[in-house]
Amino acid sequence: MVNLYKVARSPQLISVLVVLVLLGFVFRVYFTSPVRDRGDSRYVLHVANSILKERNTDLDEYQWLIEKEGIYKTRILTQNGHLYSIYPLGTSLLALPFVALYDWWNTTFVSPISIDKQIILS
Repeated sequence: MVNLYKVARSPQLISVLVVLVLLGFVFRVYFTSPVRDRGDSRYVLHVANSILKERNTDLDEYQWLIEKEGIYKTRILTQNGHLYSIYPLGTSLLALPFVALYDWWNTTFVSPISIDKQIILS
């Protein structure tokens, strides 16, 4: 017969329970929060792709797209003749591995369209 006291005190079970409680708390805060602004994510993929392809954080290669969209110009900073997103780089850096993986997967197995075209279409 299984000793429930030993099972309940196992480090693995405690770790799983802590993670589940933490995830439940985070999702509860997210779904009950009245804040829904997602404006800072507009150029996250663009910056991540710029880091991946050009090894810089400027958005010069998307200048035509920024001018075309118009309203998003308020989220761009011009400094030393280069265009930058006004938001911190943290989200773009977190997205970078996923952008690289998506680009590799899409061009290798799905179609010849790289992440560059996908970003412009989104």
